[in-house]
Amino acid sequence: MRLMLPEVYDAFLAADVPEATARKAAEAVALYETRLAGIERELAVVRWMVGTNLVLTIAMLTGLGTMYLKLTDLALQLGTLAGRLH
Repeated sequence: MRLMLPEVYDAFLAADVPEATARKAAEAVALYETRLAGIERELAVVRWMVGTNLVLTIAMLTGLGTMYLKLTDLALQLGTLAGRLH
């Protein structure tokens, strides 16, 4: 016998569904619940990966922006130095 959700089984019986049909339906719902639990676990991993990727991307872009500002400052200093030499 497969896994069955007693709440679903009882609800079908309360709705005057024949016992055999209620049992099969409760077993089918239990299979979907198991599949959904697996999907939720996988989704949690995907969320963690996306969050990590977002943090690392922001850190990298911040570093590139800092490097750009430093290179711009260096270029201005070199331009000023070149102007003094000529």
